[in-house]
Amino acid sequence: MLSKIDEFTALLQGGTGDAQAKADAVSWLIHLFGDLHQPLHCVTHITSAHPAPLGDRGGNSFKLKGTPNNLHSLWDSSVSVLRNISEEELATEIFQQQTRASLHAELQVTDTEKWARSSFALAKASAYGPLTENPSKPPKPTKAYLIKMESIGQKQAALAGYRLADRLIQLFP
Repeated sequence: MLSKIDEFTALLQGGTGDAQAKADAVSWLIHLFGDLHQPLHCVTHITSAHPAPLGDRGGNSFKLKGTPNNLHSLWDSSVSVLRNISEEELATEIFQQQTRASLHAELQVTDTEKWARSSFALAKASAYGPLTENPSKPPKPTKAYLIKMESIGQKQAALAGYRLADRLIQLFP
């Protein structure tokens, strides 16, 4: 993921490639910036139930009770699991609550590897930490877990958005 971000950034900086290649590079940057900030896109949990090298495939094989039925899918929805509001309303709320000023310190970090390590740490502490995997009786995340997950998901989405905007401004001044 990190090497692809560098590759697409270099393509756009260098001015090489045709219009389609540049459009594809921008599309991929949007996708990869989002993925990099999703904690379960930066980890795989190695356990006796999920041995190396694949582990639980970023939570895809970590079963949960209910819907969604695995940890990865749950965290993919982390920006809004407790309320059913439109994407537009949700985006407005996130950027009102997670202002650029409130994320100033995090936004000073421009190293993508550090972003990945931060997502990894969030996965370890907040996605996996509070849950005990039991394939025969999958856990059901508590409301407190979901509240914390949603808070993390919204902050991560805002960080991804601001960092992507900064990258695009750098590429297309």
